[in-house]
Parts: sequence; C-alpha cells; structure tokens
Amino acid sequence: MAIILALKKFVETNDEITIYSDSKNTVNQLNHEFAINNEKLRDLAIESWVLIAKFSSISIIWISRKENLAGKMLGS
Repeated sequence: MAIILALKKFVETNDEITIYSDSKNTVNQLNHEFAINNEKLRDLAIESWVLIAKFSSISIIWISRKENLAGKMLGS
C-alpha cells in the first residue's frame, strides 16, 4: 500500500522515479518476476501496475532491511 501511495503522489511528474522497498517479495511481484497467489495482493498489484503504466521512467528496487533507513525511521 505504501508503494501505491507513492505512485499516486508522483503520478503527474515527468521525472525518473525509483522506489526502494525492503520487501523482496513485493518488488519481485511488481516486477513480474514472482507469481501472486493471494487475491488481495493481486488486486493491489493490479492497482500498482495501472499507476506504473502512467510513468515514462520508473524502477522498483529491493534493498535489504538493514539498508532501509527510511523504513527504520518510520518504524520508530
């Protein structure tokens, strides 16, 4: 859901967008590398893909939790 919120926030920009996530499964699913077996997660992925299609340049990249300073700050 955080990725969807970020996509919605920046959908009108022409900038190159890079989203970093420490959820390897989510990143691989959104990058069409892993199947999505859960219907609710599939619905969220579809919503993400609709938004992703509106960007001219976007990357979704996995980073380890150890490297995810933003995630650590949000969890505090």
